[in-house]
Amino acid sequence: GMELNASKSVILSAALVPRRGRLAIRTKPFLKIDKDYIKTTNGLDPFKYLGHQFGSTGIMKPNIINLNKWLNNINRASLKPDQKLTLIKSYCIPKILYGLQNTKTTAKILREADRTIKYHVKKCIHWSTHTPDAALHARIKDGGLGIMELRHSIPKILMGRLVKLSSIMEDEA
Repeated sequence: GMELNASKSVILSAALVPRRGRLAIRTKPFLKIDKDYIKTTNGLDPFKYLGHQFGSTGIMKPNIINLNKWLNNINRASLKPDQKLTLIKSYCIPKILYGLQNTKTTAKILREADRTIKYHVKKCIHWSTHTPDAALHARIKDGGLGIMELRHSIPKILMGRLVKLSSIMEDEA
């Protein structure tokens, strides 16, 4: 019962066609699904696949532009501080978490994401910017807010995946 959706599909074209005496990469759409053409990319233009941006060299560095937009929207909403905090913890952080779990993620990106989240959390609950960050990252049962610190969590997640993959490889050998 599955069907292709032309608006969500992309063709990565490496086909060379003669154009004005030279060979060029085919970028003109040439495949149709029903009445719609499938977008064609030459590999230089990034495209999204399973939530990650891909380009000519494979997966690209993640960006946190969307995180800033989401947090700004939450801060502008006419909600109570605890409602805003719940949205940040249950929507924004999990949504950005997947995109940051790739090999192109750098410590700089993780620090920037943490800095952005800390700024908006402190703003939405009306805390001073001088409040220690440990108060945000401490567990709730210890009196903190339980906000995940990405620069520590993402490497642990990736390491856990590698250990699991290594144990699977050892079991098969």
